[in-house]
Amino acid sequence: MSDKVQDAIKALEQTGEAEKRRRELQEKKVIIDSYRADADMKRIEQEKRDMQAMKSADFSQMGDAAIQRIRDDNQEYVEGAKNSRTFINDSFKGHVPFWPGNYIVVGARSGEGKSTAVANIAYSTIKNKNPATGALGKALVITNEEEPSSVYNRVTCIHKGWNYIGHENFSEEQVKTMDEMIHLWAKDRKLVVINDNFIDQNGVQHRGATTSLEGIQMIFDHIVDNKIHCDVIIIDYSQKISTSKKNPWKKNYEVQYELAYLIDNYKKKLPCPIVVMTQLMAPDKQNLQDFQERIRGSKEIYFPCTVALEMIPDRNNLRTKWTLHKNRWNTSVQGVTIVTGYDNGKFVPDDADFAAKATARILERENKAMSQSRLSGVFEKESK
Repeated sequence: MSDKVQDAIKALEQTGEAEKRRRELQEKKVIIDSYRADADMKRIEQEKRDMQAMKSADFSQMGDAAIQRIRDDNQEYVEGAKNSRTFINDSFKGHVPFWPGNYIVVGARSGEGKSTAVANIAYSTIKNKNPATGALGKALVITNEEEPSSVYNRVTCIHKGWNYIGHENFSEEQVKTMDEMIHLWAKDRKLVVINDNFIDQNGVQHRGATTSLEGIQMIFDHIVDNKIHCDVIIIDYSQKISTSKKNPWKKNYEVQYELAYLIDNYKKKLPCPIVVMTQLMAPDKQNLQDFQERIRGSKEIYFPCTVALEMIPDRNNLRTKWTLHKNRWNTSVQGVTIVTGYDNGKFVPDDADFAAKATARILERENKAMSQSRLSGVFEKESK
């Protein structure tokens, strides 16, 4: 057989394979389009039913059941306020409402302490008693940012007074302690950490648990339906919840819009405040100054929240500044900046005790830097 004939046969085979592949792709596209059309039709039909029901509604008065529901919701909220927990430490009292029904957004730039804040919020919750029950708190962390082990280890380091930043140099004893503490934190649901490949008590893995709308909703539904008690739910962080399993064609901004109002809806049903970490751009980025305008990606997470805080680390002085950009219940504190000390990864009140400790550490750091600088100068002279 000549080379030309072989080339012709090969070309025909390739054409056949290409045609087969085109048909397969076309069939898949038809299935996807059909699925999308069905979902859109269901939504349209539901909207028609809603509109029809509204036409026959009497908006001039409320029924007894609706009035009673408002009274019940009000009683629950007032009781929650009366038994408020403490957000991180006493520095935030009167500024951050930390009880059920609140949806708190904490923003920071990349690498400026969101994971540290998550660990501090969780730790302060599980180490302090719930005023209503007298029991130590329980925290749920929904993370798409860190491995569960890192969350547990950060909490352990706060508990032990260790600086997590240097964990690669920890002794064998410290590593052993961190391992043992994971069991102690997780036991009896003191601290539950759910990541994007969460494995439940039956050994079943749930992919997309913390990066999809449906994953977040299923977690919320499980808590509400099973009346599971927790004292705070922390989501780390909002921008990575970017997909919809039910409607995979949804754009990121559509998912973010639905996420904001999903959380807003569930804040009224869940037994605790919800804290949502979000990533910010620098204030000078495109000359944007307003907090909501500096939220990376969609800004929707800001609008329904009850409180919005921005954290800015002052590493040179071992402090962190927290600016309140929104407080729906106390507008007089908007714009207020709270300063906390930073003590080996733990946010503490910036009081006289911490000020003395910080001054000593800063002085020690400066003396060490000067010694190293002098040694470098000696080595330079000797090498010459």
